[in-house]
Amino acid sequence: MDSILNVEKFSIEKLRNLISKDTTVNKRLLINKYIWGYFREYFSKVNSKTMIVENVYIDKDYLEDYSSYYVRCFKLYERRCRRIHFFKKISFTKDQFMNFLSGDDKIITQKKLQKHYLGFIVIKPLPDTIFGRTCLVTYPKKQNRFYPIIREYKVNLFGINLIIESLAFQEQDRIVAACATSALWSVFHGTGILFHHEIPSPVKITESATSLSPMETRTFPNKGLNGEQIAHAIKKVNLEPFSIKVKNDPFILKSNLYAYIKCNIPLFLGMQLINIDSNINDVFGSHGVAITGYNLSDKKPDAYSKTIKLRASRINKIFVHDDQIGPFARMEFGNQTIRIKSIYGKAINNTNEYYNLTTSWINNSHKPNKVLAIPLLLQIPLYHKIRIQYEIIQEIIVCIEELIGPLILEGPFKERFNEAFEWDIYLSPSNRFKTELFCERNKITIDLLTNPLPKFIWRAAALYHERKVIEFIFDASDIDQGDIFICPLIYDVNFARDLCKISLLPNLDKIIRFKPAYEIIHWFARNKKIFN
Repeated sequence: MDSILNVEKFSIEKLRNLISKDTTVNKRLLINKYIWGYFREYFSKVNSKTMIVENVYIDKDYLEDYSSYYVRCFKLYERRCRRIHFFKKISFTKDQFMNFLSGDDKIITQKKLQKHYLGFIVIKPLPDTIFGRTCLVTYPKKQNRFYPIIREYKVNLFGINLIIESLAFQEQDRIVAACATSALWSVFHGTGILFHHEIPSPVKITESATSLSPMETRTFPNKGLNGEQIAHAIKKVNLEPFSIKVKNDPFILKSNLYAYIKCNIPLFLGMQLINIDSNINDVFGSHGVAITGYNLSDKKPDAYSKTIKLRASRINKIFVHDDQIGPFARMEFGNQTIRIKSIYGKAINNTNEYYNLTTSWINNSHKPNKVLAIPLLLQIPLYHKIRIQYEIIQEIIVCIEELIGPLILEGPFKERFNEAFEWDIYLSPSNRFKTELFCERNKITIDLLTNPLPKFIWRAAALYHERKVIEFIFDASDIDQGDIFICPLIYDVNFARDLCKISLLPNLDKIIRFKPAYEIIHWFARNKKIFN
């Protein structure tokens, strides 16, 4: 190490040289990491100019891994890390930075450093898996690009207090963790803030996940976690694992992903990686990532089951923490389905076709865009009071749409609405809901602002050309057979009056057989005087 700190002009080559100075790093493995392709594109997009290197840094997560495993090795591994900070658009030298630390604010100020701060990467003193806790700003935000999971991290750089909005990422450690553990670690960084639980280190996650494994199975080194072990790790932080199989239907993945991630709940996605080079379509591994964001297409949504149009179906990309690629890595939904022809090189007779996601992985021939992912399992870590699942709310809306949909296309609504509604369905903390209502501050919202609500609610809004027509509010903490409907939020009074007329149809309870949907229409029958 040259000194306690270094200040360097940014370039990918310079960053790689800084890391390769560490004698413990395997230079060949370092050069071949997929993550360099990601960093090259990312730092170019965010316009990184300057790096500050803390040559001596104690990282809590690595220290726990070190004390549990590396300290017992015969070879002496270093327990201290390095931390590299990145700044966009501004350039300065080490002398100028040292002058700032001495009180000279002419060139550098704390306000300027904060404004241009891009975040940091912790470099672990290991031969291969060197990228430790990494907090970097997201890609520049665009209209349809959403990162609901980011949170604040407070950073102290030689006494300078900085704040970065991100979600922590780190590279897979194949000894004390596998890809599932790294993905869960990022997931817990999101749920820890939302649901107020301790954020365990990778080694603690692995220990929790494997605590019920057969006695003949070793905890370390760990080669990967199965679905049951992932669920057990989620339970260990006092959350409830909700597993959804998403292999055969992209709508299941998109609708559930959208519904929960809008509530700032990060999700774990398990998948199979497929090599499609030369039409081989060979499964060459299982993988796990943390879903941290999504992108919405401008294209109008497709109909789900030919009944309702979901805003969630607009999702054409997701952003994930992929421990082999990088944070907020892009995965796009493929336009075509694929058929698996072999597994690990052994031919199989598979007639099933699967939808897929593109990845940034490089296949055995070192060709990009030749590795696809088939989604298999979505693991959602939920607060124990969130009892009502998304599927129940969707079923309610399907019943409502089956009743009013024909009236929109052919009946009395046709003059005002010439196409079906787009339904926006998602989970929300009630406090955030009330904050939105307070910003509107109209007669519609006063009762909801002053009355108590459950901690979490489901929201289902009918949109017509991006304009809300009506929104239904449900209790997410109730039981299945309870009366989960709370109230409607009316934006189009004429539409509410029409619903009152529909509510008076004879034998309505036989037309709408799903009780929660019937309760919505019955609400308009009881409250029809409000809209006279």
